Amino acid sequence: MKHTVGIIGLGNIGMTYDKEVTDTATFLSHSKSFYHHPGFELSFLLDIKEELRAEAIKRFPGVPVIADLSEVKSYPEVVVLAASPEVNLRYLEQLKDRPEIKLFVVEKPFWSEAVSQQWLEHSSKIYVNYVRKYLPYFQELKKQIAAGDFGKTLSGNVYYSKGLRNNGSHLLDLISYLFQPETITCNPIFNSKNDYKPEDLSLSFTLDVKSKQEQFPVVFSALDERQYSVIELDLFFEKKRVKLYDFCGRADVFSLKSDPLFPGYVNLLPEKEKESTGLDRYGYYLCDKIAQILEGKSDNDSSVSNEKHIFDIIQKIKNAS
Repeated sequence: MKHTVGIIGLGNIGMTYDKEVTDTATFLSHSKSFYHHPGFELSFLLDIKEELRAEAIKRFPGVPVIADLSEVKSYPEVVVLAASPEVNLRYLEQLKDRPEIKLFVVEKPFWSEAVSQQWLEHSSKIYVNYVRKYLPYFQELKKQIAAGDFGKTLSGNVYYSKGLRNNGSHLLDLISYLFQPETITCNPIFNSKNDYKPEDLSLSFTLDVKSKQEQFPVVFSALDERQYSVIELDLFFEKKRVKLYDFCGRADVFSLKSDPLFPGYVNLLPEKEKESTGLDRYGYYLCDKIAQILEGKSDNDSSVSNEKHIFDIIQKIKNAS
């Protein structure tokens, strides 16, 4: 039996990132992903913009396309909120107590200074969409790190643009997911750029991450979104190096080998290059994850509590001196 889902907000990640609905190589929007996934059935697509509704009618025949919640005939198990944070919060206020809805999928960022602590009461019913940690590649990487396959973690380097809250939070969440740190200590900011919004600067700083018995630095270096976009994570271990680039959609893995040019030296040389992490199919993997949560096969590891944790780290970074 299929799970039912409704999507509110048909902008980029809601619908328009995907240009070809029939293509099954990439899944970048919620509408296309849930439309194709065998575990789900679309109950409705909602947007206040007439041109987006007209596009949705053409692209998803047979799916009810509506402009207002008053047009919903019966509520689904899952509601995806893919509008702006302010609009998402308004819809959550309206829908949070409906018993038919088992889970909300909300685009990040969700938590802010304006969000009430009351939302922690609804933590497990809300999945905040940090796209990388439900990809099988990163789930396997987390297992390898925890098992000690790469040896001790030595350091990490992050390169990002377009705001610490907007884009940098993806890397904070991924580091928290991969290493499950006991503590994260924030060191003073050493550079900043206003390349996105004045209230969300791109900041450069260093974190000291303590995980189990090891502690290692992670340097965040902010670049300028006005020149180009970047989201990268470069991890150094005793035995390996894992370089994640192209929005963390590709990975190069390096292993310890004798240097072919300089005798007597041991170097980190390529083992796997340009390996896909599955980022081009993240929408489909999200559907897998949501189905697993609904069926009790997976915990909600991206709840409101997790989102507040990321927000609190960002506040500590801003206040570090």
